[in-house]
Amino acid sequence: MSSRRSYRIVKRRFDGNKNFSQKIEKEIGDFNWLDTSLIIGYSTILGYLIAYSFQKGYLDYYGITNIFISQINIVNIIISITVVGTSLFYLYIAYNNLSGILSHGSNPYIQIFKERFLPFLVVGFLLGALDPEWIKIISLLLFIILITIYLVPIAKYKEIKGYGNKLKQEIKYLDEEGFTLKNVMLSVKKVPSFRIFIIVATLTVLPSLSNLFGYNQAKRETDYVYFTNERNNYLIIDRSGDNFIIAPFDVKKNLIEQKFQIIEIKSDMEKPFVYNKITIKDGLRIFKNKSGEKR
Repeated sequence: MSSRRSYRIVKRRFDGNKNFSQKIEKEIGDFNWLDTSLIIGYSTILGYLIAYSFQKGYLDYYGITNIFISQINIVNIIISITVVGTSLFYLYIAYNNLSGILSHGSNPYIQIFKERFLPFLVVGFLLGALDPEWIKIISLLLFIILITIYLVPIAKYKEIKGYGNKLKQEIKYLDEEGFTLKNVMLSVKKVPSFRIFIIVATLTVLPSLSNLFGYNQAKRETDYVYFTNERNNYLIIDRSGDNFIIAPFDVKKNLIEQKFQIIEIKSDMEKPFVYNKITIKDGLRIFKNKSGEKR
């Protein structure tokens, strides 16, 4: 589309208005650049916290302390921001589409499902996709939430006869002042203190979830790389900048000791490091120096 044609399309919105250029300037001026900067800054901070928490959780599984996390790779931060952005986009698209489908008609059972349960269902699908091991727990929680949602009106509106009428009264309450996604979004737009609460909550909850994902990722890890130096085997656990985090490794027992080292990643033709790939299907065994052994 040419710039002239684009101009005509925009101008058509202000047909009959002599101050067209002033209107355009006003629209540009009304755009809140500060909010955009805050969103970018917030996304960067959140991406860093998520990347840091994931790596911390991953290393926690092996018993590695925070001192080994010297820096967070910018690629990991970008990946974290991308994952968060993609997840939010999925939540928005999934909820809007499902909500639109369920909005047809006035069946109180469907309306309660849409207003109360649909947000939990969409978030549950997302968490299950991110970590399949959580599917059983998430399914159980969703089932409990669903049953609770349909039982609450019975106890809440004892004076109203008929279960359908109770649901209609609950829908009326939800529309006016209930805890629904619509009312939450309205509060975010209108109430500054609630906006601050959402920011603090996401900066607390999402890194905690990321930490748990990192721990579970390490727990499910089966493919590793190790090398031999002076007849001793060392397993490469992770990479920290230009260094490897390694631990003594017993190849026969698939066992590492919690004696971690950081070595520089370097090799040459005269004294090359030969890296060997190993698949440990039953999981890596970790020997704890004080409390014995764990899987």
